[in-house]
Amino acid sequence: MKLPLGLAVPAFTEASDIHLLIMVGLVFLTGVAGAATVSLLLLLAPLATLFLGRNKPGRKTDVKQKKPDGGATRLPPPLTLGDEAA
Repeated sequence: MKLPLGLAVPAFTEASDIHLLIMVGLVFLTGVAGAATVSLLLLLAPLATLFLGRNKPGRKTDVKQKKPDGGATRLPPPLTLGDEAA
C-alpha cells in the first residue's frame, strides 16, 4: 500500500520504537488530563458547596402556632403507691 505522502511516513511508522513512543505520549496526555480534572474539582468543590448549601427561600411558617408534639394531649402521670394511700 503506497501512501500519498511518500516513503518517509511508512519508514517512520515501521520503526520498532515508534509504538513505544506513541504509548508513552498517550499515557502522558492521559496523566495531564487526569491531573487537570482533579485540580478543577478541587478548585470548584468549595464553590459548589457554597452554592448548594444555601437555604432555599420558601414558605415561612409561624413557629408559635405549631406544637412540637403535633397537638396531642398529655396523659396524667402514672399512680404510685404513695398516691393510693392518700
